Amino acid sequence: MKQRSIQFSAMFVIFLLLGIGYAFAEPIHLDTGNMSANVTYSETGPFRPGDVVNITADFNKSVDNASILFTNVSGSDLGNETLMTKIDNDSFGFDYEIPEAILTDGPLGVNISPLDANGSNMLGEGEFFSDPDAFELDPETDSSVNITYSKTNVIPFEAVTITADFNTTVDHANISITNNTGSSLVNESMSPLDAEDNSFVYNYTIPLNIISGNLGVDINAYDGEGGLLLNGEPLANPNAFVFGVDDYLNISIGYNKTSPFRPGDIVNIIANFSQPIDHANISIGNGLPGVSNVNLVGADFVTNEPMDPIDDDTFAYDFEVPDDVSGPLDIGISGFDDLGNLLGEESFPGDFNVNPYITIISPDTEFAAKKCVAFNFTAYDMYDDYGSQLTYTFSLDGAQKSSGVITPGAYKKLEFELADGYHTWEISTRDSYGNTHTTGSRDLYVDTKCPSVILTSPQDCYKELIGATQFNFTCEDALAAQYSDLDLSYQLYIDGQLAENFSGYSLDEFSGSTNAGESIVKELELPDGAHNWSVYVEDGAGNSATSKVRDFYVSLDGLSVSLVSPDGGYVSSNPTFTFTVEGSNGYGVGLPFTYKLLVDGEEVDESCYQDEDLTCCTDEDCDCGDFVVGDGSYSITAAVKDGVNKKWTVVITDCTSGRTYQPDVKSFSVDSIAPACVANLNVEDALGQTFWQYVNDYPGLMVSWNASTDEDLADMPYEVYISTSKPSCIEDMQKVNTTGLETHTDGSETPNQKLENSSVTDLCIEAIDGKDLVYGKDYWVAVIARDNASNYNSKFSMCGPVRTYEDMTIALDDGWNLKSVPKELVSSKACTEDVFGNDSTVLYWDGSCWQFPETIEPCKGYWVYTEEPFVTNVQFRGMSSDSTKPSVPASLTLTPGWHMIGHTSSYYAPWSTSLASLNEFNTDNAENYRFSNLITYQGTEGWGGIIPGAFVENETGVLKYVGDITDSRPVGALDTDGQMVPGQGYWIFMKGEGTYASIENAYKPNIEDQSTSEDDFNPWDSYTWPDDFNLFDQNTWPEGFDPFNESTWV
Repeated sequence: MKQRSIQFSAMFVIFLLLGIGYAFAEPIHLDTGNMSANVTYSETGPFRPGDVVNITADFNKSVDNASILFTNVSGSDLGNETLMTKIDNDSFGFDYEIPEAILTDGPLGVNISPLDANGSNMLGEGEFFSDPDAFELDPETDSSVNITYSKTNVIPFEAVTITADFNTTVDHANISITNNTGSSLVNESMSPLDAEDNSFVYNYTIPLNIISGNLGVDINAYDGEGGLLLNGEPLANPNAFVFGVDDYLNISIGYNKTSPFRPGDIVNIIANFSQPIDHANISIGNGLPGVSNVNLVGADFVTNEPMDPIDDDTFAYDFEVPDDVSGPLDIGISGFDDLGNLLGEESFPGDFNVNPYITIISPDTEFAAKKCVAFNFTAYDMYDDYGSQLTYTFSLDGAQKSSGVITPGAYKKLEFELADGYHTWEISTRDSYGNTHTTGSRDLYVDTKCPSVILTSPQDCYKELIGATQFNFTCEDALAAQYSDLDLSYQLYIDGQLAENFSGYSLDEFSGSTNAGESIVKELELPDGAHNWSVYVEDGAGNSATSKVRDFYVSLDGLSVSLVSPDGGYVSSNPTFTFTVEGSNGYGVGLPFTYKLLVDGEEVDESCYQDEDLTCCTDEDCDCGDFVVGDGSYSITAAVKDGVNKKWTVVITDCTSGRTYQPDVKSFSVDSIAPACVANLNVEDALGQTFWQYVNDYPGLMVSWNASTDEDLADMPYEVYISTSKPSCIEDMQKVNTTGLETHTDGSETPNQKLENSSVTDLCIEAIDGKDLVYGKDYWVAVIARDNASNYNSKFSMCGPVRTYEDMTIALDDGWNLKSVPKELVSSKACTEDVFGNDSTVLYWDGSCWQFPETIEPCKGYWVYTEEPFVTNVQFRGMSSDSTKPSVPASLTLTPGWHMIGHTSSYYAPWSTSLASLNEFNTDNAENYRFSNLITYQGTEGWGGIIPGAFVENETGVLKYVGDITDSRPVGALDTDGQMVPGQGYWIFMKGEGTYASIENAYKPNIEDQSTSEDDFNPWDSYTWPDDFNLFDQNTWPEGFDPFNESTWV
């Protein structure tokens, strides 16, 4: 310890001699319980970046080494752990330079760890002596500023805003603006921008002398006591504002005559400037620099020549077109102030169009792709004299081939058969004044042969497994091989596209020029997948060729394999295993692969099925496996024995890389035993909705069956199928949509065609594929039950043929009823007993006597007597669906006197409409009707009727009785509403003979939907019946129920 004390004393003496106030802080005692240390710092702080501090650590026991580590305010390390310098057995030192991190992440901390001879921490792993606030930041000098300008490239009189944002509180700030010589233009106070006095702003208008050079900005900041901040120095930016020469002037040019110009013409070029200038310069030549016209280089016709002033913003220059000019010329204009400062410049490339003496029409390039080459040209003389002629000479390969005269402006065409190879040609002219002109010797290459490409690598079926693919090829051409200065152009294609589409590089990277026979190597990183490549080559004459196309494969990232199904649950004995194979990075389409199916760890025989849009590998030249990666899944069907909790997976082998993939197994169970057939399947015509005023019916078949009792039924076990011909298997039938979302022909849904859950064992089939069933058509209906493995009994339950009919319910009161049917009935169910019951008495008056009818017919009315209320349902004959002859619409001949008739529509209708056939002229005049009285009867209403001519229609148009669907009032409907209703019989007195014709299918009123909802019970609407109710079976009627008393329906 004595030696260390002497060392520090010597250092202290040196600091005093140098005048350095270097005070040592008091030691900090750090103790962990089993060991302690005193840590001393040579400086007490606060600190700034760059300060150097000596740190010493005195331990209470001998230590072999010590390490030191520095941290920020959050405790994170600022760098690597470093060994300290050993002073003696228990003392160590370290000189530390304060880093910039103290400005933003301070205070900074110190962690010191004592180490034994093995380098192990004597305090334990992760333990250390810690001083987390060792170095505090000196706030007094921590001031900085951020300057922003609204614009820096400026022009005279433009307004700009200068904003200064300080990181500390500033009392006031001054701004100084100087010109390029350092002279002050502004020295003023800035305006505070916010309440915290951290931001200041100054608005400034750029002066005219910005043109002479850049403007500088200096900013000084002061605290409340007038002390300078920013370390006592102003923030200086000598080039804060720069003259925007491109924005100050707009320049346009014009000519005193119309181009194109000819050699010898004197053209006055006029330049117009948007601002006044002192003087202007002009340059004229070929290929002038496009950016600056101040220092033009090259053999130009005019270089920085002064223009003649017309006024302060218009200048002119007379230019004589020289004889040796050919083609358009470029013009450059520059404007300056009186000090020679550039105010603006503009280039006009190709704006000065000059016609040569000799104009070549063809050939327009150095190449010809045909042996027959046409040389087409025109010429004129210097003075363009009217009627003058020029003589010309045409030379080919150094020999004169043609000469003669040509009229100025006319065209001369010469054709020569030339061999493939290099040729030279020249045209010379002489005018009448002896002036001569020439095109000079020009080159011509005749090339009639196509180039070719030799593909070196990659070869067909190449497999890229490492990285970028190299493409090596050589372009060949006979003429280009003979003349080394001739180039061939090429383009590399990948998958039929330009190769640059697969890279972020430019077109030149994969397209360019090459010499014949030169080997070209291009490298390209391609995504995984099957690819092909080819090369397009073209010579100077435009002859082209495309190489053959080669296939190759890239598999860098490999494949991703996922199992889809089965995934738990039961399957049949021949289950389908579905899996997906994709590129792991989203690419990989076209990569071939093979697969194996493993069940319980053993490979099984299988057959593979793919969607039609998936590609099977068919390239016989490449070993490309079974299938290729595509958009879709793959399915394998295999025979598997019954069992529970079996495991399956697939082994996929990438044919390109040889890598194999085996996803985690999925489990499944196999059940090959089908459930029993459903019992007591019953299919019958579905009853329509009959109201006393009208009938609402869709064709439909009511299907019901007993619930299956198998224990392993699926969640939704039942499926219903239908066919219009007798099927041999379930596949011959069409599955019925039982979701309730099937639609009728008119687009309405079928809520009764629905199996809501597994307990529902009945439904009504109304439509298939958006089309209603057809009345009178034969149908076969089957119902199957599936188990959890989707098995079903092939000996399924089926009913058929069954038919659906348009029908109507007829209700009879006890006593006498006056009834009818609106349409022709099904012949097998048209007898009296089928229509009105076995215990009813039925009478019909034929106009002269009573009869006991055997068959019930439309147009006729009947007296029906029954001792008890009775409900029956009748079915109407539909259009024949086979070769049976269609029926004739119903009619009835009536003689003078009383007759019994019936209403012939399924809807209520005005009596005048229903009996329109008994109106002579179809008018409301009573004399035109062939009858005089129309009456009807109901037990609860008695008699009522109308007399044509005496009936007064309801002027309001509101039907008093017909509008009530629950209270049957056919008498009131006739004598009050003037309506005849279906199912009701009538007496009519004929004044003379007439024929009563049915109006069925000719009349339908606009009826609002008056049907009840499924929750409202209506015995006349079969759709609202509970499961244990049947209107035609009184044993199912609740106690006290009366179908004719609405109060008992609840």
